[in-house]
Amino acid sequence: MVAIRKPPSADMTTIVAMVTEVVKTEIRDPARPSVLFGVGPRDGAVFVAVPVVLALIGLGTVAIVARRAGRVDPLEALRHD
Repeated sequence: MVAIRKPPSADMTTIVAMVTEVVKTEIRDPARPSVLFGVGPRDGAVFVAVPVVLALIGLGTVAIVARRAGRVDPLEALRHD
């Protein structure tokens, strides 16, 4: 198994991209209110809350798996394979 490493700047790139897309959507998307039921033309909270909630779900999932993997003895895991 090979660990995939990413540079620390990748997290900041993702955050900047999300913020940029929210700003672009707020400025340039006049059709959004007609497409999304119950969302006003300036309801940016929805577009900020959804990525935050999805990120928290992802982090929670990763934490559960990482905790479980941390309990396994590496030598025992290698013997099992």
